[in-house]
Amino acid sequence: MLFIFVAFGFTWTCWLPLLANRQFAANLPILPGQFYLGSFGPLVGAAAVELSPGGKGFTAWMKTLFSFSFP
Repeated sequence: MLFIFVAFGFTWTCWLPLLANRQFAANLPILPGQFYLGSFGPLVGAAAVELSPGGKGFTAWMKTLFSFSFP
């Protein structure tokens, strides 16, 4: 559940100001590349799960992420 909350929360936190500006002319401040920043929500969610106390840890995650061994 942590992954879902963090991934969706990060993504929509980035995207809601864009939607509000487009639909309601809210004139909220926008960062350059904010739309693309929101696409990193699943990565942030995965990192949050791995860094949580029940996760294997960031070091183990990075070892599997950059492992080039083939079965």
